[in-house]
Amino acid sequence: MSHRTYRHLDTPVPYLGLSWRQWLLIIACAAFALAVIDLLHPPTPVALWLGTVMIAGPAILSYFTSTASLSLGGLLLDHTRWLLAPRKLPAAHTVRQPRARGFLLADTPRGRPWTRRPRRSQGEASSGDLLPLQALAADGVGVLASGALVRWVELERPINPLIHDGDEAESISRALAGVMARLGERQSLQLLAHATPLPTRAIIARERETHACAAGRARTRGQQGLAVALERLALAQEQSIALQSHALAALALRYLVVVPWLPAGSLTPRVGGGGPVRMTPAAYERAVRDHARHCDGVRSDLQAAGFPARELDGREVAGLLWEHLAPTNAEGEYPPLPALQLPGTLAELNSPRPATRHALELRRVLCRWPVDLRQRGAIHVGGEARQTRFLASLPEQTSLAVHVPGTDRARERLHHRRRYKRIFGNNRGTELKGRPLDPDQSTQEQEAAELNSELALSAAGVYRIACYLTVREGAGDTGALTEILDGITRELSAASDAQLHPALAAQQPTYASTLPCGLDAARRTRKYVSLNVGDTTPLLGARCGSPAGIPIGYAAVGRTLERLDLFDSAHSNHILVLVGSSGAGKTTLLNKFYAASLAQGARGAIIERGGHYDFLVSLIPGAATVRLGYGCDAICPWDTPDPGSVGPEKIDYLIALHATLIGTGRPHEYGLSALEQNLLGRAISQVYERCALTGETPRELLLAETLLASAQAEAAAHIRDVLEDLAARLHNFTGSGPYAYLTDRPTTIPVDAPLVVFDTRSIPEHFAGAAMIEIVEHISSRAQASHEHHIQDGTGHGGDAYIVALEECWKLMDREATGRWITELPRRSRHLRLGVIGVSQQFSDFDNAWGRALIENASQTITFKQSLRQIELMRTELGLSREETHTISQHVRTVKREYATAYWVNGPRGRGAITVRLSPLEYWTATHDPEHDEPLRQHALREAGGDPWRALRLLADPAWHQQLTERSTA
Repeated sequence: MSHRTYRHLDTPVPYLGLSWRQWLLIIACAAFALAVIDLLHPPTPVALWLGTVMIAGPAILSYFTSTASLSLGGLLLDHTRWLLAPRKLPAAHTVRQPRARGFLLADTPRGRPWTRRPRRSQGEASSGDLLPLQALAADGVGVLASGALVRWVELERPINPLIHDGDEAESISRALAGVMARLGERQSLQLLAHATPLPTRAIIARERETHACAAGRARTRGQQGLAVALERLALAQEQSIALQSHALAALALRYLVVVPWLPAGSLTPRVGGGGPVRMTPAAYERAVRDHARHCDGVRSDLQAAGFPARELDGREVAGLLWEHLAPTNAEGEYPPLPALQLPGTLAELNSPRPATRHALELRRVLCRWPVDLRQRGAIHVGGEARQTRFLASLPEQTSLAVHVPGTDRARERLHHRRRYKRIFGNNRGTELKGRPLDPDQSTQEQEAAELNSELALSAAGVYRIACYLTVREGAGDTGALTEILDGITRELSAASDAQLHPALAAQQPTYASTLPCGLDAARRTRKYVSLNVGDTTPLLGARCGSPAGIPIGYAAVGRTLERLDLFDSAHSNHILVLVGSSGAGKTTLLNKFYAASLAQGARGAIIERGGHYDFLVSLIPGAATVRLGYGCDAICPWDTPDPGSVGPEKIDYLIALHATLIGTGRPHEYGLSALEQNLLGRAISQVYERCALTGETPRELLLAETLLASAQAEAAAHIRDVLEDLAARLHNFTGSGPYAYLTDRPTTIPVDAPLVVFDTRSIPEHFAGAAMIEIVEHISSRAQASHEHHIQDGTGHGGDAYIVALEECWKLMDREATGRWITELPRRSRHLRLGVIGVSQQFSDFDNAWGRALIENASQTITFKQSLRQIELMRTELGLSREETHTISQHVRTVKREYATAYWVNGPRGRGAITVRLSPLEYWTATHDPEHDEPLRQHALREAGGDPWRALRLLADPAWHQQLTERSTA
């Protein structure tokens, strides 16, 4: 959300066109000129020239810089400091006594106050001077030179500003402003977005460990061929991560809130650090408690605003500082963090000697590279160029922020009331003299009046906010770095009329202000009111994936690697709904997901009608394609481990199945009356009781016999007629009936297959729903058996995940019997570690009572390209905002053989657009384009002699495609 800013909030009140500081400068220069003239008694022309230069020069400069975003005095001061400062700072571990500006130490028994180590000579400057942190404990509490305690909070998920309507964005902005309102005078927050190149090597190494475990389990079971296939599938995924991350310049983003706390008696932080901090042990303990309470309040407010957050411990903070201070290598990766000993708490540093050693150790470990300050516009850390820019002018609308210091609201209100009176008086005096008001003066008076009203009628306040941006260039090319930042500056200026200043001759303090230590060393602040403070946050992003799971794609905004995890603990169930028109990419995504899941040790099944997964099955030894139908494979729905202990769930399942097979009435109705359900349930129970006694295998023929026997023994004529009618309706499903494969044939499905694809093309359309309910129930029983085996075996959930995809799952929604059964899947899947993926081409396929129930229960939804009518239906059913529907209609698209964009609703993990990009090896594993890709695949299979892995290597080889093109041209 953006609000209009008060652009003249920092503009001083003019007196005859100039501020009081400018008048003071002119008077001081005039006094200096008069003193020189009185001392030297120069000739009259020289005296006039000297007086003119010393008075007119400052007056002209003051007039023309009165509305500038940067003061001339500030620029001169920056250059003076740069000229006097050392040009190079050697690494901290090469200096005998690196600078330690101050320590927070407990009193000794003799009552010695907390102090700091003796001063040392100016020639001992080092790169450790960039680090204002003086102590860091293992519990995550640090201390600055001023005596301020510091804690670090990391946000697990940012807010996506692209998916919220105006009202939602307004509420988020006000919630963030409420977080800032917690700050008292002299307290502050640092908000930080830290973007680094995606560590592809580390990610691939972690993925490889998981894949090696899955392959190792296959080898333990004697499945050597399966183990090799899993390793090859894992290699295809690793290739996608490496190639696509490099092509997209993918990023790893972290969002942090640094919470400093200035105890009573400490000094306000400044660049050089504070003096000795005198505090008793009791006061120190009270400060630690107050700091913990303050940090908990900030974290709670952030979570209430929609930012899940956690506090970092000392090791994580050291790693964070290491990422900011250490240069990266050619691949954008950081060197490993050296070992660092941290005290358990700051209370262990209860005397100057251990505190001094600890402060020096922090610098020796974290500041191991020299710093080159010879250039005014950049610094070099270990050969890596870095440049920091700061917000030098107020934008028309607020954009981002880093440091947010608190203020005294009462004092600010009084100050701005007096300021408005002065502006009002000056302007009225100008009008009384008959001179027109300058437009800036009118705008300044209007803003001052509006601000006065806002401060008087609400809990608003005024904050001085500093905004910084640091960019790195690993090769040390300052020209390329400046070009990148100039482009960012132009984009920011075009979007919000804000200006980023390059901080010439002030790179050291501005860069130090971007370190996650909670200290604003440069103090390049601008004034904002509470209405704008909620907008000035960098805690924004489009991340929507889970922390773990399968790398599925990249966020369309931010280029972060996103993971799909059906078994994410943040979800209430394991159900995903996947919707996309024909050719949009949903089949490719499913192939990719299954290949990656199998490589991690999961097992799966797919129910489909088009042969879209045959090539994936051919790559995996032991995988099978099962074709259900007359003369083909079969599933017996009566299967049970023990006919003597059949639960009510099995009875309900068989009743629902028969309601689909032999039920009467319209398709959307259940199909069986209450009497028919009762009689059928009793007969099913009798069949299992009979089989428990005789040892027979339960089957549909036994049900028909039981119904007829019950009819003969029944005295009531109307019940006897119902029983005979039910038995007659079962004729086609028993014995040699045409549909006996649905209920009366033994199960022929492989037991230990890692992937089973159920092809239902041979099943008549009106029995497709019944076949799908049989298949899913069969899969559920297999998943339950696998889950129980792993629990009893003590292996936990390492390899017991089972995933089933329901292509054309709308067929389960056309009857109440199957619809009511499918809505029970969320409850069942949660306990069986069974992931369910419902797939359909259009969202309107779910536009019925049972379809809407599935959509509402699904924890995740991925949508590929849809028509405008389907998008409008999605907006109604999923509660999407206008921005989300705009994203789906305008930005969700598919470019054949390049990428596919989808919109992902990932429950509490977030929502946003993702781009699915595959390497050639993974693409040819997953694609099923019947017009272009499938003919090429068949040609490669012929050249490879039917070997699918050899054909895959040919398909992934650009040279083979070139030769094929040349042969076809010739």
